[in-house]
This record gives sequence, C-alpha cells and structure tokens, in this order.
Amino acid sequence: MRENIKGMWNKLIERQLDEANLDRNIKQRTNRGLDRLTKNTYFNDIPIGEIKDILDDHNIVMLQEDYTEFDGFFTGEEGRESIALAYRDSLEGTRYEPFLNTNLILSWYQRRETGHYEIVAYLS
Repeated sequence: MRENIKGMWNKLIERQLDEANLDRNIKQRTNRGLDRLTKNTYFNDIPIGEIKDILDDHNIVMLQEDYTEFDGFFTGEEGRESIALAYRDSLEGTRYEPFLNTNLILSWYQRRETGHYEIVAYLS
C-alpha cells in the first residue's frame, strides 16, 4: 500500500513538473524566431512588441515579478534582463504558472555613433 501511494505521488509530481517546463521543441522553434528577428539587425528601439509576437506565436507570455503579464519597457544605453515566461493558457486568476526551466534573456547595447540598438534575445 505504501509503495502504491509513493508511486502515485511520484507520478503526480512528474506531471506537474512537465506542465511547469517549456517543451524543448517549442523552445527551439521560438529561439529560431528570435534569432531571425535580431541576427545582423540594428533597431531604432528595443523591439519588445516583435519579441512578444514571436512568443505569442508559441502560446508563451512574458511575466512580471508577481507572475502577472508583462507590461513594461526597457531603457538605457545597455542592459540585460532575465524575464520569467509561462504558457498563455496557464492563467489562474490574475497570475500565470511560470516555467521552471526557461526564461527570456534579453540584452541590448546602443551604438553611440548611430543611436541604434544591437539586441540579443533567446530562451535559456
């Protein structure tokens, strides 16, 4: 009986972890889209709208620190952020269930000569 309960408990934990992790294939496809957006390209501003569109194509949403949907902007000549992500359909109330295995890594550098931004964006 004890082994049966332990086995059921382990299966439940595994299922919850699977739901809290981003699928490897989706991560690869999303990273290809982010790479196509940013590779060999300079931007007048940080292309957060375009990045959100790519994530949205894969049912992924960017999160704020309280796990609500991201609603912000980035400033400065350079910076680096690690942003929590979740499946869009993981919304419970006003909060999302974040991935345990993936964040959006976003870094930017503004070239002084032109004012254009060099962007690096990928899912970790």
